Amino acid sequence: MNRLQFQASQLHTLSESAHQRAAESDWRPSLHQNELGSSQEALHCVYVRNSDRNLMNSLLIVISHEKPSNSRTSRGRSALMVSEWSEEDVLSWLQEEGLEAVADIFTSNNIDGGELLSLTKETLSSDLHIESLGLRSKIMKKIEELKMAPVSNGTPDEFLCPITREIMKDPVIAADGYSYERDAIESWIKTKSRTSPMTNLPLQTTLLTPNRTLKMAIFRWSTSQ
Repeated sequence: MNRLQFQASQLHTLSESAHQRAAESDWRPSLHQNELGSSQEALHCVYVRNSDRNLMNSLLIVISHEKPSNSRTSRGRSALMVSEWSEEDVLSWLQEEGLEAVADIFTSNNIDGGELLSLTKETLSSDLHIESLGLRSKIMKKIEELKMAPVSNGTPDEFLCPITREIMKDPVIAADGYSYERDAIESWIKTKSRTSPMTNLPLQTTLLTPNRTLKMAIFRWSTSQ
């Protein structure tokens, strides 16, 4: 038996052993990680000819049954604005914050970072049908923490729209005294409610005043970067 045959025989034996163990137990990668030297989950065998083209050798190919994930680690997400998060990023955030109970609801409603920031207690109840008052309060508390968290790229927080957490291009002052990106606050008022995104109190008027001083400060800062 030459070296190639010997290696193929060893791999074939390992494959049969792993398949047998997987059939007899609840298969998890961690159970077989030491044996396979990999965190991958499933094993399949394919056959290729050796250099002499006269012998079929079983070669073990380790592949994963797990769906590739587009989610990032907590550190990776911190480098992004929340509004740039994917749906997978939002799901990872839910798990890290102990909010797994609403993961399926968020998935079925395609909640990404932008949608996450626009959620209110009212939309959690009426649109997402989350009945538990306590759970709605926990979700909103975590969302508010996201909005207040500093951005890691050094952008001054006052230059970011409280709704989108993106640098404002056309900042306006709402009746609550806070500045927002015009499109964001207009959409908020039309589709959510006439309440302040920051205080949840009713807005006395929907009049928006351009914040030219802030716009100029953002322009000066951006040109200096």
